Amino acid sequence: MVILCITWISSQAQTWSITHNVAAGEKIAANVLLGEEISLINEQKHLVDELRVVEQDYDSRRKLNSNFKSLPMMIATIGAIEFSEKQINEIEEKIKDLKGKRLYTKLRLKEHEVNLTDEKRYLQEIKSEYTFLLTAISLSGGPGYNYSAFLKVLIRTLKIRRNILLIEYKVNNLITQSNNIKR
Repeated sequence: MVILCITWISSQAQTWSITHNVAAGEKIAANVLLGEEISLINEQKHLVDELRVVEQDYDSRRKLNSNFKSLPMMIATIGAIEFSEKQINEIEEKIKDLKGKRLYTKLRLKEHEVNLTDEKRYLQEIKSEYTFLLTAISLSGGPGYNYSAFLKVLIRTLKIRRNILLIEYKVNNLITQSNNIKR
């Protein structure tokens, strides 16, 4: 009888704790949060599987011949570099011609000459980067990488080219002033 009473009391105590409203609410909230976490884990698994598919597709398109789709950007870059070098040489010739003419032009030419040597050095650095990119094209990360890399080099070359054009404009102004003073 005592055992029966103890069993009955303990079952009543367990039932009372389950039917407690706060405890039941907490259990429901915990179950809902666990369900959300499980659904988030499943969603992450699905996204990782999709990422694997995209990476496999990208890897299947990485070929040596796909790197040459960025050929127009490579040609434009080397064209800008070589045209800038040619322009620098022409400006250096103009500066050499002007140096012997008048004293005041010599003083004003020094600044342009220093700026031109800086731009020439920057252009040589860009040219070395360009040759490095050409040698590394077969080992690169794909067609988009090469296009972006050569585009960055082209943009830097065009910034240098803008400075070269500005120096050329100033030197041409000095030539015009020197010719006007001679008359």
